[in-house]
Amino acid sequence: MLLETVVFHHPEVELKNFWYRATNPLLVNRPITIYGAWKDKENAVLWCVDEYGVVGMTGSIEVV
Repeated sequence: MLLETVVFHHPEVELKNFWYRATNPLLVNRPITIYGAWKDKENAVLWCVDEYGVVGMTGSIEVV
């Protein structure tokens, strides 16, 4: 879902690498919010939080 969010908002990017790590459980049928920020032109960090603000997944991408 992290990667799909990037591609949805930036379909023009060509992905080079993608890393992710589960940090806490995310439960089915509970709201989550996915966030991201570009560190520079080629790298972005991604994370998602549940309704209580707990980070459930982190990731990063590198684009060509």
